[in-house]
Parts: sequence; structure tokens; C-alpha cells
Amino acid sequence: MYKNDSYRLWSEGWMARRQSPGNLSPLIWGELFGFAGSTGAKPAGMTNLDIKIKIGSDAIQTKTLGIDAIPLEGWDVPSAVTALTDLGFTGIIWENNTSIGRLGIKPSAGNEDKIIQIYGDIAAFLQFGNCRFGKGKGCYFYGSDSRGNTTDSKSAVGTNTYDEDVNIDNANGRGDLVRLTIPARQNGGQLVITDRRDSVEFRQMVSGGRYTPATASMPEIYDPPDANDFDTMALDVHVFTPIFTKKRNISGDETYIEEAVYIGCQGRYETTEANGSWTDSICTMTFQTYNTPDDPLTERNSPRRMKYTISQWEAANISTVLVRDWDTEVTSVESFVF
Repeated sequence: MYKNDSYRLWSEGWMARRQSPGNLSPLIWGELFGFAGSTGAKPAGMTNLDIKIKIGSDAIQTKTLGIDAIPLEGWDVPSAVTALTDLGFTGIIWENNTSIGRLGIKPSAGNEDKIIQIYGDIAAFLQFGNCRFGKGKGCYFYGSDSRGNTTDSKSAVGTNTYDEDVNIDNANGRGDLVRLTIPARQNGGQLVITDRRDSVEFRQMVSGGRYTPATASMPEIYDPPDANDFDTMALDVHVFTPIFTKKRNISGDETYIEEAVYIGCQGRYETTEANGSWTDSICTMTFQTYNTPDDPLTERNSPRRMKYTISQWEAANISTVLVRDWDTEVTSVESFVF
């Protein structure tokens, strides 16, 4: 049954995470995927061997690889599954996904509906979040609430694109037409996020490139992707919008919260520059159709829209999924504020 007509405010809350290698959506597949074949050489200077995993709103689990006992270079997928399973993470299953041919992480029994996130230099080395060649820190969410302050997000606007109408004509000798018009069909679109923050973390998540943390004597460094680097990053972006069903409202009268998910977004991250004004960050991304593992021949369009009642939204407690600082393991302390 259709819900009642409604009135929408602007889309304020959002969160995004990288897809797996091969542009495999964690949301659609219900699993995170890493490397295929075998791992390459360990990056020079990689000394942090912690792996951090968060399942839904549960606390972050941190395990450390024993580098002397576990060689990182030249791992095949079965060897990685054995070593990573021995670390003792709970709530997940490491697997050799033979249908995909990659290392995988999926929820264990009882956790099937929970979101899995993985973070750290080792997670990147294992190519979770398509972080080959040091282009990120794993497969995890960054969002408007990641730093505990939703007011920095100014807008998240999605528009759909359509093919042109197609006319099939049959003319007689006098030019009299018999015509069939096939209406334009939706075919992908564009999503533009505007934020007051300038985030190196989100810039790298969208664009790739390499980030070098600061030391006591050196500043932090972000290097954009090389000019001949065509290894584009794909993201799933979740946009949250408050929905009202009355014409006269006050704060707290929301009837629903809509979650619109844009699958496989790719684009660019830029900042506005103008004298005498603050700088905004603008992320412009394009999305196309996507397939699902249970129906690989059907091309589906984004966004996928889900409408939560307020009680469902409060039970989902999305803010506890986001992490404010993975290195210090501080989770978000505020809910999305609309």
C-alpha cells in the first residue's frame, strides 16, 4: 500500500564507503572482498599491523598480525583465510569466495543484517575497499556525522539522466507517417555533495591518490592520483532525508526518514576558492546501472529508496555505525540531526 503524500526537506545526512575491487557493492553482495590471486610486496615503511573490524553498532575489534610468524608477501587466498581466522575476530567469517575468486569477509550466523567495516594498513594491503597501491585505509564509512557534527553538510543532491525519446517511423510516398515513440528511460545520473569541511580522508576515498601521515619533523602529505592512473574509485553513497506528512510542522514532526542509496558512484572532489569567503568542498559523482548477484542480467537504476518510520530509524541507530576516529577508536556520539 502506498504511503500518504509527503513533504521533503533537503537531504542533509549522508555516508559513503568504497566498493570492493571489481566494483562489487558491499550493500548488494552482503560481503566485503579483498585481493585475488596472491598479495604483492609489502609496502616499504608499513609498520602498523593492526586490523580493525566493526560489525554494526558493536565495539571495534582490533587484532595484530605477528609479522614474524605470518609472511605478508606472496599470500594466496587460502593462506590468508587461515591466518586471519586464527586472529579470533568474532561475528565474521573469512572465506575464499571461489565464485568471485577473492578473499572475502561475511557476517556470521546471527549478524546477517549488520554492516561490516574493516580499517587499517593491512586492510588496504589486502585490497579491501579497492585500496591497491596505498590508496586508502580499507572498506569503511565516512559521512556527514563521522566527526560528530552534521551541520557541516550543506546538501546532497541526486539527479537522474534519461536517454532521448526514440521515434520509429514508416512513411509512404507522400510523407505520411506511421510513428511509434518509445519514451526516454532512466539511465544513471549524478550526485553532488556540498560540505563545509575539506577532508583529505574523503578526498582520497573519492579520488584515490596517496596519503602520508605527519611525523614529528614532517607535515602530512596528500599526493593526487598520477596523470596516467586510470584506477577509478567507486563508492556507495547513502543519503538521508526527513519526510513530513503535515503542512505545518515544528522540529521533531518528521514522520519518516528516507535513505536513498546511490550504487557505484565515481567522480571528483574539488574545493571552491574565492576571496573574502569560506571554502566549500564539492564532490561531483556519476552513477550508472548496477547488477545483483541473484539477477546478473537485469540492469537496475539508482537510487534505491528505503523509508523508515521514526521508531525504525531510532532502532537502526545509524550514528553508532560511523566512527569518528579509527586510530583512537572513537565512535560517533551524535545521531543525524534533521
